[in-house]
Amino acid sequence: MNDKRRISLLFFVLVMIFFYLPIVMLVTLSFNNSKNFLWTGFSLKWYIELFTSSPDLWQAFGRSILIGLTSSVFSVFIATFGAIGIKWYNSRLKNYVKFLNYIPLILPDLIIGVALL
Repeated sequence: MNDKRRISLLFFVLVMIFFYLPIVMLVTLSFNNSKNFLWTGFSLKWYIELFTSSPDLWQAFGRSILIGLTSSVFSVFIATFGAIGIKWYNSRLKNYVKFLNYIPLILPDLIIGVALL
């Protein structure tokens, strides 16, 4: 391996650690027995408290599911009619719509996630 390749591999590994280490730490420490950062033992106490302490949580969860399902149904209808329109009609707008359709496939998910922060 040449030096350029090693440096790029090292940079890639460091960036992946920067992005994913906080997530791994958060999930790991969510099973900690105490509120402190130091590990004192495995426990599901915080998850039990989360899911049993407030009925508002379940109401919010139900609303989130309802909004997700509703937006999915509307998205399917819009996408279906958009695809039919792209297939049947020839216009200058057709190429622009095709380009916009490929943007989510071209951009990596991490870039979109960071951009939405």
